[in-house]
Amino acid sequence: MAVGRTITDVQQRLLRRTWRSMVSEDISCRSYRAELRQLTFALSSQLAQRAHSQETEKQKLLESRPTMPHSTQRLATYTHCEEVAEAIRPELAVLFPAVRTLSLALGRGAA
Repeated sequence: MAVGRTITDVQQRLLRRTWRSMVSEDISCRSYRAELRQLTFALSSQLAQRAHSQETEKQKLLESRPTMPHSTQRLATYTHCEEVAEAIRPELAVLFPAVRTLSLALGRGAA
């Protein structure tokens, strides 16, 4: 009972419902907070894994860089062989009409 006022039954029921609702909402808020903490932890773990993966990929790229000039040289050699094959194909077709395919190979000293 409040000082100088009387709380009616209707008011008491309303207060009880309000109190239950507030307690229920507080429990819901706690569970949401716990869920948010778990999601935040999961997302930070995923972010850390991705950062590590990106760093690993970056390191692999940096390590493979020294071999790139060699690969570029091999590609240039291959392209040159293809150009030579295209250039001599018409002449070979006249000289050797039965030949349908043409392959070029480099000697050991040419690579």
